Amino acid sequence: MVYLSFGFEGINGANVRREVMRRVLDFHAVSPADKILLVDDDGGDTYEGYYTQALQSLGYSPDTYTVPAGADGPDGNMLNQYKLVIWFTGDEFSNTLRPGDQTNLQTFLNSGKGLFITGQDVGYDIGTSSFYQDYLHAAFVTDDANGLFYTGLDLFDGLFAELPAGSGDGGRNQFSVDAIQPLGSDAAFYIHYNDAYQFLSGTSMATPMTAGLAALIASHYAHFTSGQIKGTILLSVDTKPSLAGKILTGGRINAHKAVTSLIAPSDLTANIQSETSLLLAWTGNSTGENGFRIERKVSGKQFAEIASVAGDVTTYFDNSVSAGRTYTYRVRGFNAAAFSSYSNEAEVTLPGTPAGSGGGCSVGSRRNYQTAFADAMVLFIPLAVVWIIGRLKRY
Repeated sequence: MVYLSFGFEGINGANVRREVMRRVLDFHAVSPADKILLVDDDGGDTYEGYYTQALQSLGYSPDTYTVPAGADGPDGNMLNQYKLVIWFTGDEFSNTLRPGDQTNLQTFLNSGKGLFITGQDVGYDIGTSSFYQDYLHAAFVTDDANGLFYTGLDLFDGLFAELPAGSGDGGRNQFSVDAIQPLGSDAAFYIHYNDAYQFLSGTSMATPMTAGLAALIASHYAHFTSGQIKGTILLSVDTKPSLAGKILTGGRINAHKAVTSLIAPSDLTANIQSETSLLLAWTGNSTGENGFRIERKVSGKQFAEIASVAGDVTTYFDNSVSAGRTYTYRVRGFNAAAFSSYSNEAEVTLPGTPAGSGGGCSVGSRRNYQTAFADAMVLFIPLAVVWIIGRLKRY
């Protein structure tokens, strides 16, 4: 994970900014009766409104000191009049805290007062100074942490902050957020590298990755069409908050998930339960199937689908079979993009006598003399008809 130093004004959402400020005030045990100083050191920008709005919504009325361009901020005498100093440097990347400011703040902090300093480039500018390490208790790691979404820790536990550079109601100025490592203290906000993405227009970076994955999928699934390969890539992405609304899927490609998404099921067996029932069982090997299609054929016929089950089901009772018949089964997985190859085939012959077998003429059957007699009588019917017609002709 990476810990961040960013500008409070860049947070998207007035409610989130308000909650961050509330926790800062609670941490320093500041009440509305205490004096707060806002040090506007943003190089002439107008980010102070984000701070005053949050404070005023919480019932606080801060004093404001605007630092002239190229000059030091308030001196030690002024600083010591306040219980909490909120010093913001906006997106300034040089002279964020001049040597004189650092000396004044050291004296202020040594007196036990509270400091809340924000700015995306404070680490970039003075990250190697003793003030940054000994008084702010942080080590500068890199100038650009990448990512738009930050998770709160410790004091800010449970908060989720978004710092978009081109949208939202914040300052939209967080382009190169510093990555820092806390020294002997708890971090405030962090981003996992797992979601450290930025959006850049163009295809030179995405195309070779996607084309390579498409070729990899084709090598594993020779029966896939181009549309099915595309669908498999789209279905198997890992969604990332930093990519939401930026690209079609809102996620990054996942080669392993795509290649294993529709591996054919295996180890299909058909176990007889009775003369009219059997149990199918198989092993699911995929990471992305929505379910399985079950096909059956009777000896001498073609396969036909008889059922579909969910992806977490690997058994099926077939109760529509008949005694004495031979059946062959196969199974394949499916999702919204394609079908897997078929499993092995499982053939089974049910016990018993097939329905309707042994029928037909029963003349001469000693074990069913009533039926044999009836069959004999049927044979004599044509002769009787001829005899009757002959007798009628005589008259």
